[in-house]
Amino acid sequence: MLLAALWLAALSGCASVGQAEREEAVLESALVFPAGELHPGMIDTLARHRVILVGETHYVQEHHELLPELAAALVDYRSAGGLIVMNENQHALSWLAEDYVAGRRDSYPPGIGPLDGTILQGLRAANRKLPESQQITYRYFDMNHWSDSAQLSLYAMGVELGIVDRFVDVLVTDPDTSEYRQAIEQLADYVDDTSDSLRAEIGDLWYGRLQELLEIELRSIPLRQRWNDQQREQLIIDLIEGQLADPQLEQLVINTGMYHAQRTRYMGTRQTWLGEHLAERERERKLLPDTADGRSTEPAPAGLYALAVFGLRGERILRFYEPDPRPIPSPSQRRRHNLVRLIDDASRLGTRRSPRPAQPGVVFLDLSDRAFSRETRIAFTGREMTAVPNRQFDGYLVFPQITVLQSLLEPDQP
Repeated sequence: MLLAALWLAALSGCASVGQAEREEAVLESALVFPAGELHPGMIDTLARHRVILVGETHYVQEHHELLPELAAALVDYRSAGGLIVMNENQHALSWLAEDYVAGRRDSYPPGIGPLDGTILQGLRAANRKLPESQQITYRYFDMNHWSDSAQLSLYAMGVELGIVDRFVDVLVTDPDTSEYRQAIEQLADYVDDTSDSLRAEIGDLWYGRLQELLEIELRSIPLRQRWNDQQREQLIIDLIEGQLADPQLEQLVINTGMYHAQRTRYMGTRQTWLGEHLAERERERKLLPDTADGRSTEPAPAGLYALAVFGLRGERILRFYEPDPRPIPSPSQRRRHNLVRLIDDASRLGTRRSPRPAQPGVVFLDLSDRAFSRETRIAFTGREMTAVPNRQFDGYLVFPQITVLQSLLEPDQP
């Protein structure tokens, strides 16, 4: 009775039928828990899906701390391996990040740390506690935004394999020139023409890494010269499709910007976003592995879960080089029927499933209730927008307070 009275006082004046249904759904469904912890009910919901698409607010400390904890919790829940975590970052540097997290390298390249050091170190620490059969695999997906990222990767790969002399033409060429593209094309031709002998020399793993590195760099060069949202998104989709085809995959966590994670586009440019593509694949029943050989899909029998992660208060930056963070408007400053006001009440007052916290808590809100199938206002730290919540995402994970990624302010290299 006390909880209901507190909610009634907080929500007085909200009279529409749709709003009343949403109030009841949040009160009934939302899970509230302390920052730094993960609610078992949330893990249970996420673990039942083969693909978890995490739509982040970029450059948020709390989110970067969350991702390794979430990955470790999913492995613990399933007591099995086959978990791959994909993060939106430059593909050329993927193998370096993968090997660092796996403990095969003791450092990652300069430049990665400020953007990804917290996740890299968190996942590496998580893997140290896991048996070999349950190790978390970590990879990058995106175009190569830096003109020299492929050169950095090729040099490190050449040193690792003792074949750096074969990459010299690429390494000594200015990456912002037409000669650089020609050098990449010639190296790609060499790799294709000598596939049998090169595979025998360096092995299938390294051959595949080298071939894919060159392919993505060739697709990145024109995008660096002239931006194209649709072509970049298709590159992202192709890389994710490659992971879905990995025979070792049991569960895939994809960490990406919120626009990419939408099941239905309400934000961003007109194109097929990654989340829309995966939602269509789910409708075609193509997100689950082929079980003709009898291999079980447990414990992830469902397809896609798109999770939007954002904060109620604090500050953020839109680009990593912004010198001054911008404050996030308080939920009380939002319009009367904005859904974040209900989430804020849950964070402060608790719900039927979660007692009132001593301090405002993190909120996990699954959006499967039909109350979230009507259009309403929502704000993901920035401008307000109108959307049908459960057409855009499957759930929200909301921090009571967010801060700018510390590694951007104080870079730390292992």
